[in-house]
Amino acid sequence: MKKNPENKEPTYTPMVEQYLQMKKSYGDIILFFRLGDFYEMFLEDAELCSKELQLFLTKKAAGNGTFIPMCGIPHHAYLSYAQKLIDRGYKVAICEQVEDPKLTKKLVKRDVVQIITPGANLDLNSSEHNYIASLSLDVRQAFLCYGDISTGEMKMLSLENSREKILEKILSLEIKELVLATNTDASLIMYLKENSTVCISYSNDTSYSIELEPLFVNLNDPRQIDAALRLFHYMTDVEKRELSYFKPVLNLMEKKSMKIDYSAQSNMELVKSLDGKTFGTLFWLLNKTETPMGTRYLKEQILNPSASLTEVERRLDLTELFVNHFLDRETLRDDLKGIFDMERLICRMGYENCNGLDLLQLKKSLQAIPKIRGDLERLCPLSSALQELYLRLGDYTDLVNLLESAISENCPITITEGEIFKRGYNADLDELISLTTDAKEWISNLEIQEKERTGIHNLRV
Repeated sequence: MKKNPENKEPTYTPMVEQYLQMKKSYGDIILFFRLGDFYEMFLEDAELCSKELQLFLTKKAAGNGTFIPMCGIPHHAYLSYAQKLIDRGYKVAICEQVEDPKLTKKLVKRDVVQIITPGANLDLNSSEHNYIASLSLDVRQAFLCYGDISTGEMKMLSLENSREKILEKILSLEIKELVLATNTDASLIMYLKENSTVCISYSNDTSYSIELEPLFVNLNDPRQIDAALRLFHYMTDVEKRELSYFKPVLNLMEKKSMKIDYSAQSNMELVKSLDGKTFGTLFWLLNKTETPMGTRYLKEQILNPSASLTEVERRLDLTELFVNHFLDRETLRDDLKGIFDMERLICRMGYENCNGLDLLQLKKSLQAIPKIRGDLERLCPLSSALQELYLRLGDYTDLVNLLESAISENCPITITEGEIFKRGYNADLDELISLTTDAKEWISNLEIQEKERTGIHNLRV
């Protein structure tokens, strides 16, 4: 940056001042600052992104003869660039223009609308959970609350308060981000950073409100609730919206499951081989699932096998049933192929971040349910467990009909391209579309109408 000859603080342009004020609020988080059709990064962020993303580093006039480093990316490709930074352990704040530049003569208002972190990330591998966790510690116990923001799940477990046990559980669950209180012991934080790739974040917000009570109905210890509150408030802060789709925290301390430590998981190659691959593992051998939800569930059950005799016998009975009824099993598997990732689809809709393709996938998934109900109905007399599952599958005909009448089969991925809704679904929308696509015809019709109304035959519009 060019220095002021009088050694005074340089006076920046209003836009640069706006950026600096925004950046001050987000510290070490990389700020993607929307300028027209681009997201721009400035100063240290620009230098870092230029190196990490292989972007051309240039300069921007900042006022009074000063220049600051700058680089940028196209707005439509920001997710792929953000994902590269997330994979390297950084966090990214998305700063958008929150008013139309055409409607103001002043500096356009901007605000951060989302923060993308390793644990609050939507560009995900469909076969894996993306866990973010929070810790609550006392002298003997550690309470770990972990969740997946893309599926609305939160779970609670307890373990011995030792840094080795905490690290082991973080590695075992492949937790991407850990939210701690700012007064957490520094030696524990250093130990976790040195022995794992988990991203450490901080929050002291454990405020309780009556609206959150349904989330914690399964928790009975104040330390459990403390960990869950810290995690939920942090996720709400980074998402910049209410997470109303989250389900009640599942208390794993009340479930019977076999404890397999991280070393045993690795040595037995349950879900990953010693060289970090899936091929050749127990998960690879058993994985005949047809849906992303099934794949994630199978992996979770392999790592946390049930220690309940009743549950084990129930699963063996179902396995025997499907082995003996080969044709019914294959029919069910074929019908399950029509189910998309319902967990994540519903959650994207819950935080209003879905597109037309998501709605089409939801429709196709719901259309497959009657077939699956029929498959289960044939086997219900042979299994009470299947009968229970059959009864849980609802009738979504009305929703399917609504989506069928509304959403175009050829709708684009991004909502800004239009053509999401079918013609005829909404008359007002059809008229607006016609004005943008058939303007010449509309003007011609208006001219004819006005000639007839006014009697002026040489009228031109």
